[in-house]
Amino acid sequence: MALIDRVLVVGTGFMGNALANALHDNKVAASIIGVEPNSEYREQAIRNDCYQQIVPGISQVELPPTLAVICSPIEYVVPLCCELLGRFDQAVITDIASIKCEIVDKMKSLAPDGLSRYVPAHPITGSDRTGPIRPPQSIFTDRSCVITPMAENHKEDVAQVDALWTSIGSQVFY
Repeated sequence: MALIDRVLVVGTGFMGNALANALHDNKVAASIIGVEPNSEYREQAIRNDCYQQIVPGISQVELPPTLAVICSPIEYVVPLCCELLGRFDQAVITDIASIKCEIVDKMKSLAPDGLSRYVPAHPITGSDRTGPIRPPQSIFTDRSCVITPMAENHKEDVAQVDALWTSIGSQVFY
């Protein structure tokens, strides 16, 4: 049985695709849905065969995710997080961005009511490669992931984000 029912991966570039593949390979999620506005990235990500569906935008996601992971460039994290919080009122939202203070400050002003469901995280891994290429192995195994919970977060939501990262082999730090 999968640890998480539905995971939404927003952004199927290198990091998003690596995450989706790790979730698939480790049977962490019953369903993995991708959101990718770039049609070329979308087509390449489909070939990796780990998504049940890939759609061009959040508004096309049919079933609400249990957990959504924003794997986009930093400048899109806040608007995507706000959109996810507005569309899916039960989903836990996390991201992989390398900065946190600026994102959290903006989230506090733009979406204070949904702040409890946004759990910031950052896996310390990656590559100089971009695009929806499949890494030869999980880039998350034995790598650090820093979760930076806020006072507004529910401990169950933080635990779910922790479980996501540990289930694919990451060492979680707070």
